[in-house]
Amino acid sequence: MFNSFELGGSSYAWLTPGGYIWANLCRTAHLHKRIAEDFGMRFEIAAYIWVHGHSNAGATEAEYLGYLEEQEAALAQLCTDLGQTTRPVFCTTGTAISKFSGTTRSEVPLAQLAFATAPSELSTRLFAGPESEYTIEISVDGTHPTAEGYQDHGDMIGIAVREALFGGYPTSFVTRMPSAV
Repeated sequence: MFNSFELGGSSYAWLTPGGYIWANLCRTAHLHKRIAEDFGMRFEIAAYIWVHGHSNAGATEAEYLGYLEEQEAALAQLCTDLGQTTRPVFCTTGTAISKFSGTTRSEVPLAQLAFATAPSELSTRLFAGPESEYTIEISVDGTHPTAEGYQDHGDMIGIAVREALFGGYPTSFVTRMPSAV
């Protein structure tokens, strides 16, 4: 399992390939590969989970789709640089409508869904979500999930990635539905 954190609330401009956050992710991946090799193991990036979108809620569908395609191409290059022979899973999640976006309709979730449902040679694309008040509990700020909401969202992502990697569906999974408002 591999995880790289970004700066919360970052617009895509902070996350572009070539920027310092992407460079840190690449350095970390290469470091983990060396550690794995020291123990006689192989390191590959099985899944790349993209939980982003609120900060770019004003982007058009085409703009945000371009961001996702740029991320996918950079991920494919990183996997090549690591000597990886398998395609990673690229999981995107639908964002909730943000009160900070100044709009009641964001095109970002449309771009995320369009990306996930279009075939690709670079990754196995999938969509896990949406992260919205209809599927998980959202806190009083109207944007961020509650602790239980974050857990439920993580469960949705985990199930989707597990199925993409290994097939099947875990029978022990039980989700909490948000309480009616």
